[in-house]
Amino acid sequence: MWVLLVGCLHLGVAPPRASWSVADVQVAVAEPGVGDALRRALLTDLAAGQALDPAAPPLRLEVLAADWLPSRRSGEVLAYDLRLRVRVHAGDQTWESHAETSLLDPGTGGAAPELRARAFEALAAQVSREIVARLR
Repeated sequence: MWVLLVGCLHLGVAPPRASWSVADVQVAVAEPGVGDALRRALLTDLAAGQALDPAAPPLRLEVLAADWLPSRRSGEVLAYDLRLRVRVHAGDQTWESHAETSLLDPGTGGAAPELRARAFEALAAQVSREIVARLR
């Protein structure tokens, strides 16, 4: 009976999670600040999940694409489609993660840099959450 009880209690314990550090993000795109936004988001998310350890193996990230393309116009408002694509190297695993959104530029012309920066920060946070969820 005790063996059964101990076995049941053991099954209810969450498995230990791996810890990671975050290497510098390699950026092969022209969009400024994308790599820094992604690194900040990942550091925050790993720390929140108690999976950040500076002495642990590093996660290596490559920003493969940070695109923003005009998609439609309505009067003075121009809509842009934004996409962030990242390759993740975690130990012996490699995969790609991406996020997309749309941005409305109310006539500021060329998707104002501040609007784009905020949109890419939100995409970086979305990609970071996806990476951390996959690491669990």
